[in-house]
Amino acid sequence: LPIDQCDTVTMETIRFTPLTSAAGAIERERLVRLVLCGRPPLARTTLVISPAGYGKTTLLVQVAESLAREDTIPIWLNCSREDQQPDTFLGNLAAALQAAKLFPDRLEFDIDDITRELAGSSSPTIVIIDEYENATSQATDALLELLIRSLPGQSRLVVASRQAPRLSLSRLILDGKARLIEAPELRLTDDESRAVLAELGDPDEVSGAVVRSEGWPVILQLIEIPDEKAQNA
Repeated sequence: LPIDQCDTVTMETIRFTPLTSAAGAIERERLVRLVLCGRPPLARTTLVISPAGYGKTTLLVQVAESLAREDTIPIWLNCSREDQQPDTFLGNLAAALQAAKLFPDRLEFDIDDITRELAGSSSPTIVIIDEYENATSQATDALLELLIRSLPGQSRLVVASRQAPRLSLSRLILDGKARLIEAPELRLTDDESRAVLAELGDPDEVSGAVVRSEGWPVILQLIEIPDEKAQNA
């Protein structure tokens, strides 16, 4: 690439594409269905809230891949501390749409312009906002709630964060606008954990690992990886 294009490509990679791949990850079909069809069933927005290590980003990638098979256009934004300023957040959200070729290059716009472009898309869209804990502030949270309430019918919104944003969450759920998925739902069931660890072979070893992991995905991923020293012994 020419030198003058490197910064742009790097920025698009960091801000507007997933920072992880779902290749080799634990399949979370149960959770993908929950993100897309959980209660309330007509909600277009899903908030995925949990501490680190629960596989939020991987889940979001799997959701995007699942909908891509139905010709849904993914729009991805990784948040940074700069997004605590609502104008910056709005600008980066518009840039994410531009990366998906869904928003014109314009100097002045507001959230209504963004929802209007989403509504005018020829294909369904899903807006995925990851690492929102970096962006949360009173002003940005208010902008996010406005996006949730004005999201057009052919669009979905999924927001992942280590902490809950300051939204009128109970009202959004009661109004059928949003659903919430937290750490307990993100834990693997015993059956899912056993399926992941089946290659260990020894039933007692598998049972012990299931108990120790307590369904925490990152621990199960580590258990699943064979010890390299043992392989080379």
